[in-house]
Amino acid sequence: RGIRFFGTAILLWKSPGAQVADNEFLYASASRRALGAHAAEFDAGAAFGITLQPPGPTDIKIPGTLLGSNNAQPSYHVVSNNTFYRSEASAVVCQSCSHDLFEQNEVAEAAYPLGHALQLAGIYCNNMTFRRNTLRTDGVGSIGQLWGTGIVAELNHVSDSGKLVTDNQCIGGGSPSHYCTMRYNWLHDSTGLGLRFDAGTDGEFSEFNALQFNVVARNQQGGLAIKSNNASTYRN
Repeated sequence: RGIRFFGTAILLWKSPGAQVADNEFLYASASRRALGAHAAEFDAGAAFGITLQPPGPTDIKIPGTLLGSNNAQPSYHVVSNNTFYRSEASAVVCQSCSHDLFEQNEVAEAAYPLGHALQLAGIYCNNMTFRRNTLRTDGVGSIGQLWGTGIVAELNHVSDSGKLVTDNQCIGGGSPSHYCTMRYNWLHDSTGLGLRFDAGTDGEFSEFNALQFNVVARNQQGGLAIKSNNASTYRN
């Protein structure tokens, strides 16, 4: 709490109830290559025996501040009031987490080239909440993917999102999303769609997802898209 970090990320693995609050992260996941050094990259996953999906180029071994649980057991992490600036990978990656809160964080210029500013990894990240975050300039979308049950993204402000991939959205879910809600978000001036619950080529659709009270404005590829059974699209 209350620490300024440079070129440093945090790894919290199987640490239920951990809090990351009121910190500043500058170049949190920058590779040594990006900082001008000629040295082998530190591999956070290999060092601790954790299997991680590459967040982008294979030489980015540190996926940002990483939170992790075991088989989607409730982790109850709280990430609040932090600033993440110029993170080469995602600002925060949460792998197999559930019941976590991401609130009032600011992320600018993160997730190159194929990451989200705030990223969920795995398809069972249940009962997560993303609230009042300000997210500006990212590779493929600000919050994603909402793959799980009971995930809420609300009151977030997103701009200049999805700079490096055409087929994207500011906040997204997919066929593994069930009973998820995106509401009261303000999204503008970004490359792709505003909000989307997508589906794969297998024809499987999600269930009972909702887009409610959102504002998507100015210079978007499109506004809202939802491929979901029993969906609610209300007062956007």
